[in-house]
Amino acid sequence: MGYQIYRSSTSGFPLNESTKFALAFDSTFVDATTSKGTGYFYRIAAEDVHGNMGASSIELNETSIDVELSSFTCSISSSDVLLQWRTETEKNSYGFEIERRVVSSQVSAISDWQKIGSVRAHGTSNAPNEYSFTDKNLLVGRYDYRLKQIDNSGSFKYSQSVEIEIIAPNNFTLFQNYPNPFNPSTTFSFDIPSNSFVSLKVFDQLGREVANIVSEELSAGSYSRQWNAANLSSGIYFYRLQAGSLSETKKLTMMK
Repeated sequence: MGYQIYRSSTSGFPLNESTKFALAFDSTFVDATTSKGTGYFYRIAAEDVHGNMGASSIELNETSIDVELSSFTCSISSSDVLLQWRTETEKNSYGFEIERRVVSSQVSAISDWQKIGSVRAHGTSNAPNEYSFTDKNLLVGRYDYRLKQIDNSGSFKYSQSVEIEIIAPNNFTLFQNYPNPFNPSTTFSFDIPSNSFVSLKVFDQLGREVANIVSEELSAGSYSRQWNAANLSSGIYFYRLQAGSLSETKKLTMMK
């Protein structure tokens, strides 16, 4: 017939008429009668048309958090994922933990949720607040993200998850380093369309190697590597990327 939903404010509660809360005819039910900051415990049991009850579910605990999350989105820049979210109001909000799981990738199947970072909240605010977090240097694959909203008492609630896919680049590309000219650090970015042994080296004007930035097997994807040249003198240098039979060289300028 449906699913009897039981609710209580205490753990380990019995299933009886006093804790019977609602009858659901679908596999999704929204409890819209909660009070923020209050803990709730739920159990569910199937009921047939004769009133017979099946075995009940395990107990589920949720606390209504005083955070009104109005948006949660993600976007891709090369192999980085930018997460952005917005709250309309907050009360006693401690912060957000960012969690990620792998749906599929070149090196692993679906994984459990893992914490990858955190962002402090604004505490109590009646004005909108915007937050962001960047997950860098991801391999090609599909990923899920969610927010763990935590208040000052330690209560927490999860947001809806968002999914994004990092796609393998189509071409072998070595980008111009940035910044250029630089002092003393710069960043190299490149795309690899297939799994390859990759070498990225820096040479002076006489062709002598002055730095070995990358020398390893890499999966298809987009990569960035930072280089600190504080030990080198000002001048023009060259950097060369090799991946399998592909190679490209560009010029960079160090100015102290």
